[in-house]
Amino acid sequence: MTFDYSTGVTVEDIRIDSCKVKTLISKYGVVKDAAGLAGLLGARFWPVGVTAGVVFGWAWNNQSQLIGCSRSGKGVRLRQWAGIIAGCYSQ
Repeated sequence: MTFDYSTGVTVEDIRIDSCKVKTLISKYGVVKDAAGLAGLLGARFWPVGVTAGVVFGWAWNNQSQLIGCSRSGKGVRLRQWAGIIAGCYSQ
């Protein structure tokens, strides 16, 4: 784990086994569904729509990164920056 003092952001390198990766991928799907529903229900109140869009984008990025690097069925090593997966590699 490293800390960037200029931005105040922590960068973490994390290793996850294959079973936990599958669980995490499905949890990101749940977050995407909830954000999409919140955006739809709150479409008339723009802060809700913007927030839901940001959350949906975050979950979509993290889920697609994990799906891409876990295709081999092995665990993954990922680099996370402020909750956003910046790089993902199969172990």
